[in-house]
Amino acid sequence: MLRRSIVVACVSISALAAGCEPQAGEAYYGEPLLRMRGQVSTLALSIAQPIKPALCFTETIPGTLNIAALPPELQADFEGVGFGASRTRAHIMDVEVEGEFPAEFSVDVYAPPPAATIKPLFTGEPPSAWGYVCAVQAEHAAIAETVSGTQLWTCDTVDGPCRTTNVVMTDSGSRYYAERFACPTLDTTDSQCVVNRSGEVALLTETGGFEHVVALVWDPELVYLAAPAPPGSYTAFKLGAPEGLPAGYHLRKRWIGYSDSQLDEQYALGQIAAQQQAIVEANTIHGTSYDNLPDYSDENGFHLAPPEVIDTYERIRARIEMESLERPVRSSIAPDEPGLTLDLIEQQNWLDRFGVPRRLF
Repeated sequence: MLRRSIVVACVSISALAAGCEPQAGEAYYGEPLLRMRGQVSTLALSIAQPIKPALCFTETIPGTLNIAALPPELQADFEGVGFGASRTRAHIMDVEVEGEFPAEFSVDVYAPPPAATIKPLFTGEPPSAWGYVCAVQAEHAAIAETVSGTQLWTCDTVDGPCRTTNVVMTDSGSRYYAERFACPTLDTTDSQCVVNRSGEVALLTETGGFEHVVALVWDPELVYLAAPAPPGSYTAFKLGAPEGLPAGYHLRKRWIGYSDSQLDEQYALGQIAAQQQAIVEANTIHGTSYDNLPDYSDENGFHLAPPEVIDTYERIRARIEMESLERPVRSSIAPDEPGLTLDLIEQQNWLDRFGVPRRLF
């Protein structure tokens, strides 16, 4: 798998760094809320599709992966499989770009994120939007659905024959690509299988997790605060800023512990314990018996709990995390630190993006 990178060499939030002044333009929009300067590595110039930088802010909404929108034979393959009660979509925010992208360029952001993405984590927290710096196709929708990869395999006996169905699709099912393998055994190679392909093969090139999105900056994370996050708030805790953070755009490094397997495991186990305890306490307060939150399952599938229950659960979980977990170490990105990197996977196959065999995600 070949990888290509976009490198943003200089990033400045609110105050401008020396040497990062914008080029003079005909229009004046006021002072930018966020400014980035950088360049694309020469290796990335071989990317065939036209791309441009943007900001991608996520929003979670009710709904599930709409298998019912797929052709009947694919629906039958996934009959009885549940996929949760909420889904995520990205609001793609275009930015002002100067210079010659993808060579030397600068990006200025003059507006806050779309209003639909600005919400408090729960009651009492400052309204915030969470997202990524991203690279998108030149022609794109304002709202991009999640692109998901789903697989199901069955064998008639231990020795075969076996059938594998891989589906890459948007949450609504409006776009999909599918490969169905019929193989003598589970261990046979693709060349020994009968393969049927259907749908929109172009969807495989949108490897940023959302349709029209080619790549995301995973680290650092992009956050917009519509109001200050005061010291002691969960938002400030989550962003690794015990002193609090002012309103505006922020780029924060992800927790350093994610690169330490032992610390990562301890933190993950602590989060699970906080979630389980929060479910118990929320059920006690509301007189309910949910097996999981914010979504739960029953004989009819997956559902979202009522908003007031979810809000109680989120507040309790945040309290327990702040009491029992080590505060994430998440420094702010300054102009003199290494810039951002967009990893572009230059291989026209979404199914291979994780570097694993085709029939095993």
